[in-house]
Amino acid sequence: MYFFIALNLLGCRSKQDSLATIIDREIIEETIEEGIFLTGRVFYNDLRTYGRFEYHLDRDGNFGEQCSYHFKDCRQNYLSATMAGVQLLENDVVIDETAIQMDGSYSFWVESPIAVSLRFLLRQCNDVLCYSFQDDRGDLYSLIHPDASLSAPLQLGQRTSYDLPDAIFQPQNVADGESDNHPHAINHFMGLTEVIYDWSIDAAVPFDQEAFGELVVTMPAVIDTVGQTRNYDDIQMPENKKTWVRGQKIAHEYGHVLQMRSWEGQYWFDSPRPSWSAKSKQRNEIAFKEGWANFIPRASFSNMACQKKFDLNESWVLVGTVEEGHLYPRNVTKFLCDLYDEDDEDDIEIEGLGDQLAIADLAVFRQAMVEMLAQSTIEERESGLGLCDFIDAVLASQPDDLEKMISTMQNNQISCGLY
Repeated sequence: MYFFIALNLLGCRSKQDSLATIIDREIIEETIEEGIFLTGRVFYNDLRTYGRFEYHLDRDGNFGEQCSYHFKDCRQNYLSATMAGVQLLENDVVIDETAIQMDGSYSFWVESPIAVSLRFLLRQCNDVLCYSFQDDRGDLYSLIHPDASLSAPLQLGQRTSYDLPDAIFQPQNVADGESDNHPHAINHFMGLTEVIYDWSIDAAVPFDQEAFGELVVTMPAVIDTVGQTRNYDDIQMPENKKTWVRGQKIAHEYGHVLQMRSWEGQYWFDSPRPSWSAKSKQRNEIAFKEGWANFIPRASFSNMACQKKFDLNESWVLVGTVEEGHLYPRNVTKFLCDLYDEDDEDDIEIEGLGDQLAIADLAVFRQAMVEMLAQSTIEERESGLGLCDFIDAVLASQPDDLEKMISTMQNNQISCGLY
């Protein structure tokens, strides 16, 4: 229940609409004849370069904005810890739990006097989806409210309502902007939440929890210092001890999860994990896999968008020949972006009328992923599916768009034998 309350708030497009939807504490208190109402707010220090910051509010109720550690030397940018979990505990036993709202608020109601503690954790699980962050020992990232701790619980019962001071998801001995796994983990968690909202809630793309279970992100990675997606339920994120997380990597890795969950839980091709470059020729399946993953943050993060400079070939130069253009991850990402955004950029140096086909629905992209697998043989899957198979799947559902598709392909130096 809490998941839909919070994420419906994310769908609001104005400050007035969003704040009007948030639970009115006074009204709730008036409806409770007996019992005790406990409220509070949780924020985190968001110093990412890339994200959808407007999915959070600051402590004054304004939509969140970027305050980049890397580009602006920012050290403090408190935003609401939207969709992180909150547990109410009695004697270290969970008696209730909820999710943090868009304004950072949470609330609990108890029937009678009780001594409680509050734990904030990087986990969101319900009947629709489930994802969490853990450290390399397998422990969930969590912090206890300093005014309602396990050693000094908050005694409820002297009055009917309690409003706790704002909490910051950051260890008390860590300064703002200081590299530490807890603030880094929640920055990654919020990036993942933003992407999951865009795909699984806004676009109604199935998270497929019943089939594939909880997605667990481990940081620091237990396998190497780079990090990777090992399976449909296992993302490994590297530790960052010197600077701040930029934000796009978790979205890239979730792109691999989306692909595997669309393809019955696997890539199908069997090969060692290669090193790759967006500007270098890759095997067919690797170019698509990494180009697709690079598309995910551009489709979700407002300041890393498909439009603007990335849409212009003069700013992000295409690579390879027309015949082999689909084998370069950069071309794959630019093509997927042109297919997704509504900007019509016509490179006059290239044949065709520009990126004329616009599919501004992420659900169509996911369905094409499903269909490209369904339309292939086992042999084709094992040899490696790629962008041309994706294009065939899109055209199979909308054949009347062939000419527009070809023009969009031409604008990204991709032929796939269609022209």
